[in-house]
Amino acid sequence: MFKLRWYQEGAINAALSNVGKVRSQLICIPTGGGKSIVIAEIIRKSLEENYRFKAIMLTHRKELIHQNYLKLKSIFPQAPAGIFSAGLKSKDSLSPIVFGGIQSVAAAMKRNAHAFNVYDMVIIDEAHMMSESVESSYGYVIGKLREANPDLSVVGLTATPYRMKNGTLVESGIFDKVTYDICNPTDFIRLID
Repeated sequence: MFKLRWYQEGAINAALSNVGKVRSQLICIPTGGGKSIVIAEIIRKSLEENYRFKAIMLTHRKELIHQNYLKLKSIFPQAPAGIFSAGLKSKDSLSPIVFGGIQSVAAAMKRNAHAFNVYDMVIIDEAHMMSESVESSYGYVIGKLREANPDLSVVGLTATPYRMKNGTLVESGIFDKVTYDICNPTDFIRLID
């Protein structure tokens, strides 16, 4: 069994304690900080609490899809998870936990909006890649998922929560609240005090 770092535990606890309180929350962990472990543990703990829990993890690169899927399977081998990614040649849209490529999922939803489960949570790795436009792939997919479940919880993870033109991802309206941040030195010092 692996041991979580203190800030990973903090990120997981923040994410889970804000489900139902914040529609879209952002977790900031530096590059190399173990976001894959945080994603896996959010899913594992959610499934432990509710065996009917369903989530979809979205990102823009097949390597990250595969990495996040493998991390979940390494700590929770019996996890009911699959991959939906054209680049990985897998189209599993029916597993309770789906690790998907945003372009593949958006294209599939445009063909058939009911091709995927009704999810409790969408997790976005590399959340800084999201556009504030509701017409973007992320905007479209989250909109469709919210039509199916208005209580959908969105959890984004990133190491870079800022945009040069628009400020933070919260200020640009992509996320409602930063619920955990060790990327910002001021917040990091507050967390270790």
